[in-house]
Amino acid sequence: MPVYWSMFIFAVVLILFSRYATKGVIQPNGDIQYSTSRILVVLTAGYIAVFASLRDAVLDTYAYIDTFENMSTEPEMMIRQAVSSSGRGFNLILGLFKIYISENHYLWLGFVACVSLYCLFRFYRKYSCDYAFTFFLFIASTNFTWLLNGARQFLAVCVLIGFVDWWVSGDRKHKLFYALLALGMTAIHSSVWFVLPMVYMSARGKLLDKWMFIVLVGTVFVTMNTGNVVEFASDVMNKDYTVSMSESRGASYQRFLISLVPLCMVLPKLKKVREAATPIINFSINMSFIGACFFFVAMFSSGILAGRMPIYFTLYNYILIPWLLKKFYPNPILSFACVLFYSIFFYYQMCVAWHNLTYVSDILGIKCLNALGF
Repeated sequence: MPVYWSMFIFAVVLILFSRYATKGVIQPNGDIQYSTSRILVVLTAGYIAVFASLRDAVLDTYAYIDTFENMSTEPEMMIRQAVSSSGRGFNLILGLFKIYISENHYLWLGFVACVSLYCLFRFYRKYSCDYAFTFFLFIASTNFTWLLNGARQFLAVCVLIGFVDWWVSGDRKHKLFYALLALGMTAIHSSVWFVLPMVYMSARGKLLDKWMFIVLVGTVFVTMNTGNVVEFASDVMNKDYTVSMSESRGASYQRFLISLVPLCMVLPKLKKVREAATPIINFSINMSFIGACFFFVAMFSSGILAGRMPIYFTLYNYILIPWLLKKFYPNPILSFACVLFYSIFFYYQMCVAWHNLTYVSDILGIKCLNALGF
């Protein structure tokens, strides 16, 4: 747990000392491309990457290490192992890494973490009007834990986000590159197939338009027909979720409420937001809306299935909230209230819901078990 609190404290200190480190330049298409010191970005990403790389036991970390250790270094055998399980693309990259780069699992975990963080923070550096605040929200929301648990899916999430500007604001060539990249991510994690139509609708339509109404109708349909949807998802993702459905209590209402924060800020100022929003902000608000819909469905179904989907959408919230505060809610009290709200959520999630999340690193000599003793 001290590892996670150190990240949180680091993020708070960053807000205090780097609040005005971000500058923006208006692009010809109307987007504002922001710029933050590369040193600051490397420092923040690097701090997380160290602990993500050098872990030995955090939730499903053992499965990633076990897969890496058991992967053959014989090319033909490695290919057979890689294609025989889900996440073929991920396992193939794993095998190539082990054969041609290193057989050290710390370096493999570090590679996955660094690629994920590079893509995500590339997006945040370009489009956050307050990088320090964005970094704080990423930590306080506890979404950084995806680097420690669910890293394969998070890699696909970060790659899709990192280059989404190619699709939203790019020319035909960049749109084609993004489409090919997105299709490649389906080999990393099959849940990407469900995300691609949402990306298309969010970028095609205007802010909270008829396309988002279709998503809302779909949310109601899925909530009322969970069993059939889970069966279909199991077929597409080549994984049986029926057991998970029976064991899972669904996503927490706290996560649903926190996903509504950007929308609650947008709706009272909707007309002005529509006038001021750039294409990437429009897209981000639509994606935020979809993420909230997924959380709503997850509360009444499976936190294992539907609850793992919002991460594709809610990471956009961390450029939205600073933008909304700066444009429409400039009162410092509201910014402080936002920091306080997310700080309380961080404490609740890490200490109450997760009973002080375990972190073990043999190489760092850290062994912090959760309150339940494992």
